[in-house]
Amino acid sequence: MSRESTIRSGTVHQDDIKVFNAETLIHYLKASHLVYMAAVFTGNVVSKIHIDPEIEAIRAVEAQRGADRLGAKLIMMCHKDSVVWLEKPTWKEYASLTHCANPDVIITLCRDNFVHDHSNVSEPVNRVAIWASVANISSTKFSPIDFIPTIFHPEPAERPV
Repeated sequence: MSRESTIRSGTVHQDDIKVFNAETLIHYLKASHLVYMAAVFTGNVVSKIHIDPEIEAIRAVEAQRGADRLGAKLIMMCHKDSVVWLEKPTWKEYASLTHCANPDVIITLCRDNFVHDHSNVSEPVNRVAIWASVANISSTKFSPIDFIPTIFHPEPAERPV
């Protein structure tokens, strides 16, 4: 892998980046790779104290601080928690993101994950990694990527019983 390769961490919630990928991303950044961190959801349901807009603002600031501290580029997709399902608009959005980042490596969560937000993001990300190299996908803003990126999946923190 060349030193100017691009790494995309396609995580689901802002804290998933640090929980699942931080050490790996630090390794890539220290080796001078360009790193994008994509957070799909706003984190709007994670607080028992703050209402949606308050916790979303807090989580957005935390995500940006984390990206700035690492030296990565943050992409906030701003979906409400639990609303992304396996459907065509989601697939097209991930294809556009993959075209834009043109990654050599994608780190995303495991498909077989107990939290449906995690599995509902992982599945299209895995499929788009292949399809983003196809030339004639309609409704995407970017040119196809040059080759199919390698995909890594960290172990899920939770296991179904």
